[in-house]
Amino acid sequence: MTTQQNTVFLAYSQDAVRRLPLLISLELRRRGYDVFMDERHFRRFDSPPERILNEIERRSHYVLLLTPASVRYGFNPSENRLTAEIHQAKQTHRHMVVLWGYSRMPLRLDWLMRSILADDFESLEMEYVNFASLAASLDGLLSFKKDETGRDLHLGNPAGPTASEAELQAEVLIDEGLTEKYDAEMHNRRGEAEIYFNEALQIDPAYARAYFERAEYLYSRLYSSTQDTDVGQILADYNTSIQLEPDEARYYGGRAQLYNRIHNYEATLADYTSAIRYACEEATYYSSRAQVYRSIGKFLNALADYDRAIQFSPRNDRYFFARSDIYSRMKDFQSAVNDMNNAIELDPYPPY
Repeated sequence: MTTQQNTVFLAYSQDAVRRLPLLISLELRRRGYDVFMDERHFRRFDSPPERILNEIERRSHYVLLLTPASVRYGFNPSENRLTAEIHQAKQTHRHMVVLWGYSRMPLRLDWLMRSILADDFESLEMEYVNFASLAASLDGLLSFKKDETGRDLHLGNPAGPTASEAELQAEVLIDEGLTEKYDAEMHNRRGEAEIYFNEALQIDPAYARAYFERAEYLYSRLYSSTQDTDVGQILADYNTSIQLEPDEARYYGGRAQLYNRIHNYEATLADYTSAIRYACEEATYYSSRAQVYRSIGKFLNALADYDRAIQFSPRNDRYFFARSDIYSRMKDFQSAVNDMNNAIELDPYPPY
């Protein structure tokens, strides 16, 4: 595959940040880089689809934006979206650039650099991104090229949404809330993440992401809290996030898990179908809907959804494992064995 110069794959953990990478993308395009970033939400648990691996291979730079939350949520053994992308960048010898946003780099990042990022790269550039002066932060970081006539490459300032400083401050609070949520879970203590999400909404009352993250946090407490958690409040937050951003697939996916927990399977299936409408190539939503179909005995529907999940994520052994169960229930034992063999070939020692 031919690699074009001055082309960037911008990677980031969508479970941590969305607004800052968009601004970085706009700034890089203004400077002459052809930038690809995946704006459709993906789940960190899924392997990258083939289209993403191909995009990495055809671009000259792999630029990775990290934040405190993205380090925690993006680099765990079972959360392989970013680590698989980095592996692809290593295999295809992309030029690696690491940006750090929203706070100074922690000591944990040193371990990441040694174990995941730096070892196999010929050169590794790093820069702290000050979102209040983004252009200055990026000055001199990327080797700015000229075209054959010696003129600076320039794509113009592309039209698109920008974020105010207040909106970025709200995203900082989301990142801090997610960091607190993760650390509390790891240390088995009561978390204070809700405080950060509430503060984000005080700054930006129309911030759909803040309603969603608050709903996700409160939902997680349904499993662990000894105190009553208001299901109505969780549902209201999911509803508000969808009203504010009706084309965001993960909001439907979040509400679907709540409906599934309270055994409203019709609403669960409807929300997963909506998620698929807005993220039709994301395997996880097909897999999640397939699990619901399986639980209510609609095995043909479940089989069709697992087929689609495997189509879009053929390296995920869990999907083969799950589909083998469907084949077994349908008495198609040879297909069940074939899928189990595929799952074992992909991961001989799965953690499940």
